[in-house]
Amino acid sequence: MSHKLLTVLGKAVKGDYRNANYQFDDDCITSSYFGLALNKKINADNIIVLGTSGSMWDNFFLQLDGRDNFESEILQLTEFAQQDKVSQSMLDDLIGKINTYNDNKYQCKLISYAKTEAEQLDFIQQVLDLCDERDKVTLDVTHGLRHLPLLVQQVAQLLPLIKNVKIEGIYYGALDLTQDNTTPVMDLNGLLLINEWKKAFNIYEVYRDMNAFTDVLEKTLPNDSTHKEIINNIKKASFYNQTHSTEKEIFAIRTFLKIINDKKETLPPVFNLFLPRLRKELNWVDEKGLWQQKGKLAKTALKNNRYINAALFGFEAIELRLCEHLKVSQFQFNDRKENLMNYLNQDEECYKKIRIKYHLLRRMRNFIAHGKDEDTPQFIIDLMENEDKLRRELLSTIDSLLNKPLP
Repeated sequence: MSHKLLTVLGKAVKGDYRNANYQFDDDCITSSYFGLALNKKINADNIIVLGTSGSMWDNFFLQLDGRDNFESEILQLTEFAQQDKVSQSMLDDLIGKINTYNDNKYQCKLISYAKTEAEQLDFIQQVLDLCDERDKVTLDVTHGLRHLPLLVQQVAQLLPLIKNVKIEGIYYGALDLTQDNTTPVMDLNGLLLINEWKKAFNIYEVYRDMNAFTDVLEKTLPNDSTHKEIINNIKKASFYNQTHSTEKEIFAIRTFLKIINDKKETLPPVFNLFLPRLRKELNWVDEKGLWQQKGKLAKTALKNNRYINAALFGFEAIELRLCEHLKVSQFQFNDRKENLMNYLNQDEECYKKIRIKYHLLRRMRNFIAHGKDEDTPQFIIDLMENEDKLRRELLSTIDSLLNKPLP
């Protein structure tokens, strides 16, 4: 495990080796190559320099200790770079010699221009291969062809996933914004946080578990009492979700929403960026009653092919709806069951239709939750072997039981 700086070289342009005064938060460093200025701040264990056959490799080598001993080799590299003919063997030979003066910190890697999709994927794979499990990586996207920083951003998203790498920062030396001979340095690490929010929403959409937001909120919020209160309610909501205590889950979510509404002006901008989407995802708690809330959860689960949740929430929703309709306590099991069966077993056709749908949903729920037994009807077994039919039947049954008027 080591700290690596990945930096990209720009194209060789004769005479274009301008120094810039790169302004960090608390320091200004002068260099003609931002990657080396950045390393003075972060002191990486290894510096991996990426460049094409036409990159300004000579400018890079001219910044290193020991350069005076290799003037002829560097001059030759200048000529090859201007002809777009630098090879990996040239780089290996020169960096191998000059590294003896630089604690073997540097590695030079020749990359293609990544013009095609295949070359772009190869570029990403090459960079992934340069990193080891649990490395720390800092990325410099200042130089290089304009599309390469976009590829580096993809690498930044993939490294934590594939190599368990921690991205320490993404930096850009903004030469175009130079004023008064000072060039600002931008930390673009917030781009990764935006991507983490996107992943959190994707997870929540499928599983409806507030724990999806815990990690990203830990990174987004300042470490204060509001932070702790928000995280605490998210963890409560997640726990009650997993113990199927929907009413307590709803209370925790509503408390969470009240906190962020009261503290909106003091929350970080990136949090407020996603606040409208977050409220939209959690608007199921605003449904009129518990059976409507569970009904919405059932439909959302079905939309995401979560059949067990669709069946469980759907069946609970219709039972709660019938209890409300009959003014029966949901907590008195025997009374509830007796009243529900008496209601459903009435002879009129309208009750028969509800009874058929009710028992169909109950059987689907039992099969999905517990598997088949000797009493499972064959048509239920057949239904469970065809996903399209199961989805249609669940949707039709839940919709009928929850949306049509009860007699």
